[in-house]
Amino acid sequence: MLFRSRWGYSRNTASLELNYRELQKRDNRTSEIIVYGRAPMMLSAHCLKKTMDRCTHSDARLVLKDRKGARFPAECHCVSCYNIIYNSLPSSLLKEHLSDGRDSLSPLDRLHFRSFRLQFTDESGPLASKIATAFLERRDLPDIETTRGHFRRGVE
Repeated sequence: MLFRSRWGYSRNTASLELNYRELQKRDNRTSEIIVYGRAPMMLSAHCLKKTMDRCTHSDARLVLKDRKGARFPAECHCVSCYNIIYNSLPSSLLKEHLSDGRDSLSPLDRLHFRSFRLQFTDESGPLASKIATAFLERRDLPDIETTRGHFRRGVE
């Protein structure tokens, strides 16, 4: 906390690598947590568009497909010649925003975050609206395949 305030930062985003137990041990009152969004998996410093065909020197969005058929959204940033490749599944903590029956607080509420972030990358407008509504109404998204990331198990 001292480091951040010394450099003029008053807020931060909790790391995606932290699990629930680790988040309980930190002061989250000035932090936000990403409740929904695709995690960046890799930054690459070669031109994906040139590898596929030729570079047009304009930013673009692509989808990479692995040998098992998983689809990875990618952003090409041509001015600086790098790419961001995102996880094939979005991370979702919407289920953690539901009360677990022990009391009226959800696991996310117990962590006392200042704010929650819904981070959209390649979702359509209607899908983004559905996700935002589910969050506000404290519902899960059973028809969308997601991952909880490290939230319940931690880094392996």
